[in-house]
Amino acid sequence: MLALRLFCAGIGNLAHLSSEEIEDLKLAVSEACFSFPDEEGVELFFHLEQGKVAVELKSVASRKSFLSLTSPSDKGISFLLVRNLMDAVEFGSTQEGTFVRMVKQAKSSMTAGKR
Repeated sequence: MLALRLFCAGIGNLAHLSSEEIEDLKLAVSEACFSFPDEEGVELFFHLEQGKVAVELKSVASRKSFLSLTSPSDKGISFLLVRNLMDAVEFGSTQEGTFVRMVKQAKSSMTAGKR
């Protein structure tokens, strides 16, 4: 997990996120990974733009997962952390498996477009 957190820090730095935003990204990705059942593999996809990082986690095994739960409180604090740390979060399930899509946007790039 340490390697993943370091990778997230590097990606966040390339996207020009602040140190606080990078910490949010690292924690949210770690929590999302921990939320998948142990027996399932997880694929991670990162999409990097100036001032924005999008992350998608996908299960590579069964469709049975925590994502079938209807309420974040059913899974504990992990859901709440992910939802509160990221700017956009989507949970879902397809025939290929379950997924979590998250976006972290630099606050400076969010305000730059409003000028």
